[in-house]
Formats: sequence, C-alpha cells, structure tokens
Amino acid sequence: MAVYILADIHGMYDKFMRMLDKINMTDEDILYVLGDMVDRGPHPIKVVQKIMNMKNVRTLIGNHDSGVIGTLKFFAMNDSYRGDTSTEREFQTLDQQEKMNVIEFLSELPYYYDISVNDQQYILVHGGLGNFSPGKSLDEYTIDEIVWTRPDFSVPYYTDRIVVCGHTPTQLIEENDRPGYIMKKNNYIAIDCGACFRGGRLAAICLDTGEEFYV
Repeated sequence: MAVYILADIHGMYDKFMRMLDKINMTDEDILYVLGDMVDRGPHPIKVVQKIMNMKNVRTLIGNHDSGVIGTLKFFAMNDSYRGDTSTEREFQTLDQQEKMNVIEFLSELPYYYDISVNDQQYILVHGGLGNFSPGKSLDEYTIDEIVWTRPDFSVPYYTDRIVVCGHTPTQLIEENDRPGYIMKKNNYIAIDCGACFRGGRLAAICLDTGEEFYV
C-alpha cells in the first residue's frame, strides 16, 4: 500500500484526472486530498463528485470548501437564482438529490488527519495550525485555525512530526528554493503548486518513497 497526497485542485478536473493516471494507484493505495476542491477552475463540482465516488480517497476540508457550503444550501433551495461562480453554476446543473449529496459530503469532511508512514508521523491539514502550542491536541484547534492559517515556513511546528499542507502556493513561500514545486523543509511538506493559476501545476507526493508528480 502506498500513500499519496495532493491539495488545492480548485476545479481543475482535467489536471486531476491526468494526475490519477500518472500516479496509477492500486486498490490498496490511499490518496489524501487536503482540501480546496472547489472554486476558480471550470469544473469544481465534477471534481467533488469524482472524489465522492472514489473508495480509496480521504479528503479534508479547505477554506474554499468550508466557505461554499452555505451558498450551496441556498442554491439548493432557490432554483430561480443564477450562480456567479463556476462552483455555483455547475452545482445548479445537478438534480436535487445530487445537490444534497454534495452538500452532505462537504459538510462532513474532517479538518485534519494524523497518520504514520514508514514510522514517520505526519499531520495533514489544509492550511496550518493557528495559535500553535506544542502541547495542544489537534482536536483543540478550530476549523478556522486549520483551514485559514498560513504557516511561517521558516519555523517548524514540531521536531518529530512533519506537517503536510496546501493553501499557500509554493510560488509564494520565501523559504522554497524551487518556487512552483513541492517544498520539503523545516518539517513541512507544502504541496499547493498553483494548479488553477497560469503556469501552475497540480502536484502530488508519495509519502512512502518521496516521489513527486506534476501535471
């Protein structure tokens, strides 16, 4: 079994499908998606539906996913309004049952995972750990502290655990020697490589081997 991680698909369905082809997961492998499936790109709801139907995918909520739930509930109950964003417009093409399925899926997403691969502990979050304290349990953080925080990548949270996160495009991380590529430094793995932006990439990493994948 191999463990793969990616984040911040942002509606880039075609890139996501190409990434799935590239990493070529087996039924025993697990893919963790660290949030922000929706907004920006052309097919955010199509991304959500694909992930909903993949048995070996574990998904976290991101700030965009969290922020859109209330809006989708409104559109599910008000067909006469026209959506402005790609998320809203694509959502409005669904039948009522599928609208409720999408809302339920997003509403039940966790906001962190704590996993071990090859005896290394990893904390998976969308953004970071706001108001961090070494003795603070992950359950004590609020969802906003986890999905909205941008870490100071020059200072590690932990000495014995690696935090894997999206949210902050690696093009914008000062400590990253390879802007636009996965950053592995100071007990961080930052994997948002700006898939929805011009010149950006959808990135994934295999925690078992450290191999990086880009489309």
